[in-house]
Amino acid sequence: MMEGVGASAARTGLREKNVVVTRDEAPDGPLCTCLRARGANPILRSGMTFRFEGLDSPLAEAVRDWEEWDWLALTSARAVRALAGVRAFDARQPMTLRVAAIGPGTAAAVRAQGWSVELAPDTGGAAVLAEVLRPHLKPGRRLLLPLSEVARNELETSLRPTGAEIRRVTAYAPVPRRQDSRLWREDLEADRYDALTFTSPSAIDALRVSLAEGLFDRILEVPAGVQGPTTALAAREAGWSTVIEAQRTTFDGLAEQLDHWFLSA
Repeated sequence: MMEGVGASAARTGLREKNVVVTRDEAPDGPLCTCLRARGANPILRSGMTFRFEGLDSPLAEAVRDWEEWDWLALTSARAVRALAGVRAFDARQPMTLRVAAIGPGTAAAVRAQGWSVELAPDTGGAAVLAEVLRPHLKPGRRLLLPLSEVARNELETSLRPTGAEIRRVTAYAPVPRRQDSRLWREDLEADRYDALTFTSPSAIDALRVSLAEGLFDRILEVPAGVQGPTTALAAREAGWSTVIEAQRTTFDGLAEQLDHWFLSA
């Protein structure tokens, strides 16, 4: 059983609610599974897919010699997948290289590759990761930061004052997925959606550019469940007035927050 799934089975806020999942996952993916465990009906409307860096990329060059780095900071399981794609984990983890992960899901993805994780806050997003990582950095230490091509610079900005050398490198890039605007329009007219979910700002951006004109404005009327303060800010900036921010930045934390919101609505 996935950690946390079923822990709040008695709660009924999400029962029979239609919740749109915009992240790129299968019907049995982690967010769909957490929502379904709480009685919701997940509706997959993935807004994007991803392009991962190849073996001739700056990412591959950066990990060719792990001995150059003191820390590796990872902000998503997708970044772990990107590293695996350039064979970063083929080598044994050097004794001098420590890994910081943004949360338990990302940490689990690293451990699945046979590497250990030094720091992994239970929740909090980039701000909390920066807080726990900052005491370990100082001038002369080197940090590798593989990120999405469109990731905001919150983490690196927070860590710059430590004096450590920080190298940001693109690990993957979101690619908007073509949407069936007719299907979205029919569902909106039928008032089928009880909530939308977003786990990154890029998921919001992808829908903005791929939906037919006028449709994005209409989905702003549907409550948005979001994972993390950065995504919450992006949702508000996009125009959502009802933003339900997960207190725990995990998939089950997002499902739990939606559950609480519907119970109190």
